[in-house]
Amino acid sequence: WVNKKPKTQKEYGHILPRYKEIYTEFSKYNLASAYFSEAGFSLDAVRLVQSVGTILAADITTDAGQKRVKQSIKGFENFFKDFHFETDKAIFAKVTQEWVNSMDAEFVPQILLDAKTKYNGNIEPFVNELYANSKIVNKAELMKLLENYTAENAEILANDPFVALYNDYISLHNNKIIVKLTSYQEELQTLDRLYMRAQMEMQPKKLFYPDANFTLRITYGKVDDYKPRDAVSYQHFSTLSGIIEKDNPEIYDYRVPARLKELYETKDFGEYAENGDVPVCFIASNHTSGGNSGSPVLNAEGQLIGVNFDRNWEGTMSDMMYDPSQCRNISLDIRYALFIVDKFAGARWLIDEMQIIK
Repeated sequence: WVNKKPKTQKEYGHILPRYKEIYTEFSKYNLASAYFSEAGFSLDAVRLVQSVGTILAADITTDAGQKRVKQSIKGFENFFKDFHFETDKAIFAKVTQEWVNSMDAEFVPQILLDAKTKYNGNIEPFVNELYANSKIVNKAELMKLLENYTAENAEILANDPFVALYNDYISLHNNKIIVKLTSYQEELQTLDRLYMRAQMEMQPKKLFYPDANFTLRITYGKVDDYKPRDAVSYQHFSTLSGIIEKDNPEIYDYRVPARLKELYETKDFGEYAENGDVPVCFIASNHTSGGNSGSPVLNAEGQLIGVNFDRNWEGTMSDMMYDPSQCRNISLDIRYALFIVDKFAGARWLIDEMQIIK
């Protein structure tokens, strides 16, 4: 279609070849960015260095600067509760070795390339030195520096080997990889608009899906049960009785509070019960996706009846293929929300401020 006319060839002839050129390069930089995210910035020790960086940026001659240091000490106390030195070091060595072995040298921080050369391709000795010589990943040493934080102590932290490593990471990531990715993404957006315009010109009668990103969207469906496999059928709702049945003090997510048990045992359900039980959740055939959690669920009259928060296991493929017989969104029944606010939390005054339709 493009090549049939000089006009369309001039306007759109470059799109596909340029797509190929960009994505060939984009994929390299995108993979490099992924390695930085997974093997670099996601490690606990590196995240710790990021936090130390906020202290190094503080002006300790001011009250605000000293306050930031004191607040950081509390944060580091919490951090070290879940930080295991030897485990973090082992993970660091493993993922960093994979990084330097898998990526082209242009996408690996120079400090790691130097270590690879120095130790004949083995990163582990470098990692052992890094952790042994760093005061940042040593709780006692770090706290000692921060509890009496001076300009001299700030200089010690600034010269920590982990800070040098982090600065090398940031330099390559921000000044090369992100710059390139941003440039490619901007050009791809321009090409995408031209590509869509070309399709619409070529197929003027076709209805195209709009780009709904960052827009207000509405999905629709009906409350319904479903049968995921042979001899298995799920009702369209769950109840408070089911919560009580699943009570297990050993598992956090299944611990039922004493107050809720009391309300169940005394059947103190107020006006929120149906057939002697309190509805908790319901399923419906609305086509929802990640990011829809918290969306209001309205009935045909525009009345709030629930809050969407999940999808059924069998329906998680709906981003790719929506099947109304299997795809169900899961919503909190608004009656259960009101029951919790009123009976469990004792906040009846909030209920009094609402217009409840019965």
